[in-house]
Amino acid sequence: MFDDGHTGLAQVRSMDGAVADTPAGETAFAHRDRAFALSAVIRPRSGDRAAEAARAWDEVGDDAVYLSFETHDQDAALTRAFPPATLERLRQVKRAYDPDNVFHGNFTVAPAV
Repeated sequence: MFDDGHTGLAQVRSMDGAVADTPAGETAFAHRDRAFALSAVIRPRSGDRAAEAARAWDEVGDDAVYLSFETHDQDAALTRAFPPATLERLRQVKRAYDPDNVFHGNFTVAPAV
């Protein structure tokens, strides 16, 4: 994947320091126990290569994603970004402050029912 010219950018970011010092339940970003965050910009030259590159990059990662780095709107990404307790807390916030789901762009967290 990295040697075929399809990867335009790859980053490794440290998740130590203040990121690790903040308890996971304090914010929507719960994956504070990871040592590093990996991200890549993949520029496949065809549809088949796009799917192959995305699968290869997913295999590098684990069950945690940071939605600001995602470029698709798959609902499955929500459960990778937010552990169950965090997602439920966000849904409760949506119910209280945005019950009509006005802010529904990008990755929508539906209000709790």
